[in-house]
Amino acid sequence: MSRIQEYLQAWYASLSGLHQKILVWVMLAMLALALYFQLWAPMAEDMALQHQRVLDAEQDLRWLRQTGAEIRALRGQNHQSLPEILGPTLKQYNLRPDSNKYDAKVNEWRLRFKATDFRQLLLWLNELRRQSTVVIALANISREPTGGVNARFVLTENQ
Repeated sequence: MSRIQEYLQAWYASLSGLHQKILVWVMLAMLALALYFQLWAPMAEDMALQHQRVLDAEQDLRWLRQTGAEIRALRGQNHQSLPEILGPTLKQYNLRPDSNKYDAKVNEWRLRFKATDFRQLLLWLNELRRQSTVVIALANISREPTGGVNARFVLTENQ
């Protein structure tokens, strides 16, 4: 045994029976407090934090479901086909494609422009992006030596 251990045993033996019992109870109380503050309290705090996170996530999920249903309902009210969307916007920006083909089976519109004003094309594409669910599946734009651009687009609808 080490000297400290021998000293502590001698000191404990020198105490009266009542003091020995008090010392044992104080040590047990200190052990219980140490276990509580080192193990139980942090674990309980983490559990409460996780529970709050689950409640927040459930609330977010309810909101997303409600908002999603509203968005789907609103889209259904204002849903237009690709020809209904593209026709007026082409006229609005004074664009005349050299060829346009609409494939109703895949809901796809193929447009080709020759010697067209690049700025007008960009304004038109921005308007499509802003007001509808049109997606540019393919874009090929090249500069025309005489001015303007040649462009080819494949447009689809994002469902």
